[in-house]
Amino acid sequence: MLEVIFLIVFTIYIIEKLVLISKWIKKVDQEQLTAEKNDYIRPLILLMVLCYLVTFIFLKFNNYYRIVNYAYFGFLLMICFIVFVYNFLPTVFGGRYVPGTITGLILNLPIALLIVFGKYGNEISVLKLFISFSIITIVVIIVNIAFKSIGLNGEASSDNGIDYKNTLVVEFPLRGEWIAPNTPAKMVPSHGTNELGQRYAYDFVQVEDKDRFYRANKLRYLLFGVPLNSCCCWGKAVYAPCNGKIIEAKDGYKERQIVHILTDILAMYKNSLTINLKKKGFQPVVGNYIIMECESNVYAFFAHFQKDSIAVSVGEDVEKGQFLGRVGHSGNSTEPHLHFHLMDNSDLTQAKGISCAFEKYEVLQNGEWKTVRNSIPSDQDRIRFNK
Repeated sequence: MLEVIFLIVFTIYIIEKLVLISKWIKKVDQEQLTAEKNDYIRPLILLMVLCYLVTFIFLKFNNYYRIVNYAYFGFLLMICFIVFVYNFLPTVFGGRYVPGTITGLILNLPIALLIVFGKYGNEISVLKLFISFSIITIVVIIVNIAFKSIGLNGEASSDNGIDYKNTLVVEFPLRGEWIAPNTPAKMVPSHGTNELGQRYAYDFVQVEDKDRFYRANKLRYLLFGVPLNSCCCWGKAVYAPCNGKIIEAKDGYKERQIVHILTDILAMYKNSLTINLKKKGFQPVVGNYIIMECESNVYAFFAHFQKDSIAVSVGEDVEKGQFLGRVGHSGNSTEPHLHFHLMDNSDLTQAKGISCAFEKYEVLQNGEWKTVRNSIPSDQDRIRFNK
């Protein structure tokens, strides 16, 4: 039976990835980013369990319930998508072999397509197949995120992961009203990874009423996107949070002129999967950025600046409150925002995150602005700072 054969070749695919993953991560550590082994192993185990479960249910009930058939077909197409996007593309464009590419392309992909379009091709609806693929993919993503957020990878899922004892306090780097959708008060690591020293990183965004980051109706954003100048915080000034010295400043990287959730997410996947530090550096991921030395072994990192807005240069001494550049949409960004964090090394491939709080800002509580000091904003806070 083709279904059993697929189960066997998929098991071979997972085994190849598990056997080679340690060697591959070591190579990534040396040539690219610091990787966490659990971040690679957990999804593989999840996929293996799902594959056996879905196949068993299909073989048991496919003659009784058509929804079971489409769930199985959707899962097979999701595997094809994973092989193509997460194995084939990084291998071709990333300059290194990703474990699972050969077994995925030679074994998994053709057998899965043969089952769906060959054996059962006359019985399926393309529309229902697409819907099934989409639902299965979303469910797998949600389950994987849920496992990660509740700490199954060994990380804290709340502010219990914050190192309060060694938290450093700096001035808030922006002016006006902001929210922090990604903050260490919500989860540590706040961006789901320790890579690039961003364990305790923040993302700051400005929003209009109804928490929209753009000045347009929601339907227009979802269908066509919105131009950068319609986004609330695009072009807003960024300031130095302390005295320091500019170690690195990279500008000139283009921004996508239309902000749209689908195109921005696709661009993020492309940038992340095809990154080659030797050829392009970090800018495809972090956009236009600044690394600033605050004190010995403490560096501030600012990312996603507006193109041609950075106003400081390497080696320049800066003072607390000095203008650095403007909030932009360069690199891996789904909306104009400022990414900010502290780290212990100016080399992003070696840096570890440092917990950071802000000297003083205001929080909107019950319609009134309350001043807080030496605190870490939560993802529920609407915060304000003016100087």
